[in-house]
Amino acid sequence: LARPSLRAAASSSSSLESPLRPAPGRFVARMVEDSGETAAGLLLPDSSKARPVMARVLRLGAKPRDAQGAVLDWDIHEGDTVAVPPFAGSPLTIGSDEFYVFA
Repeated sequence: LARPSLRAAASSSSSLESPLRPAPGRFVARMVEDSGETAAGLLLPDSSKARPVMARVLRLGAKPRDAQGAVLDWDIHEGDTVAVPPFAGSPLTIGSDEFYVFA
């Protein structure tokens, strides 16, 4: 599986791949926007929408280690959609793509 170069990924905004390689115990994700529609089909105005709390995992760093140095397994996989706290993660913008790094 070839990884895209930083320049190639930054120039294509439709790329779902992350050009980043996160540090051990961290992962890179992209926030998933909701449709802005209620279950009943009503459209919500932009002012009433909250920040997205779902993110799609794009890339995992090396497996994390515990305090004794033992290697732990990831509970998530690349491609998973996970719930994240509303203001968690470190934002990182490359070109027009916005990614978040989570620990």
